[in-house]
Amino acid sequence: MKIHIWIDKKDVQGMAKGTDKIIDFWYRKPSFPNKKNRETVMVSISPEEFQLLLDNQEVDDTTDDMLVEAGFGD
Repeated sequence: MKIHIWIDKKDVQGMAKGTDKIIDFWYRKPSFPNKKNRETVMVSISPEEFQLLLDNQEVDDTTDDMLVEAGFGD
């Protein structure tokens, strides 16, 4: 099974060389109204790679608006 995510097109070359890793990714094709020249591509990754991406995301529960609104922030 593969998981499909969207990444910045500029990150692909570094990933192919093994020098970069995915930092920003989206589950759906993103829209950047103010940055029309920003291009994204869809890539397929393994579930293990996807879990590593999720584990590496930093969440600050004191400033993240989604968590504060949901009642998880202190």
